[in-house]
Amino acid sequence: MGFVDMYQALRVYFCVLLFLAIPAVLADSNSSTVNERLPVRKAELEAHWKVDCAGSWTNLVERLGRSREGECRIPPGLHREIKLCGFIYQPPGEELSHSCPDYRSADLYLEQDDCVMSANLLASGGIKSCPDSPITP
Repeated sequence: MGFVDMYQALRVYFCVLLFLAIPAVLADSNSSTVNERLPVRKAELEAHWKVDCAGSWTNLVERLGRSREGECRIPPGLHREIKLCGFIYQPPGEELSHSCPDYRSADLYLEQDDCVMSANLLASGGIKSCPDSPITP
C-alpha cells in the first residue's frame, strides 16, 4: 500500500467521521426531542416490571406486623418490588402523593434495616390505593 492509497483511506475515514458527527454537533441540548419519553400508565409499568404494588405493600405490612422487635427479615424480592413501586408511584423529583403508600421511605428504611421505623411508617400510612395516572416526562 503506497503513500497515496493510505492518504485516500485516511481522507475517506475522516469524511465519514465528520458526516457522523454533524448531527451530534447540531443537536440542541434543550430540545424536547432529547430523552423524550411517551406517557405510560402506572399499571402498565407494574405489568412491565412484573410487580403488584398494592399486593407488595400488603405483604410488607403483614411481614413487619409479624416480625419481632428489631428483627425484620424481608425477602430481597419483596424489597425489590417496593423499590420499583417507589419509581412507579413516586418518581424522583416529584412531590409525594398522599393517596399512595410511601414506597420511597419504606425502601429507605428497609435499606437501613430499620424495622421500627418501617413498622411505624406502615402503621401511620395504612393501605392506600394509588391512582393510575400516566407518567409524563
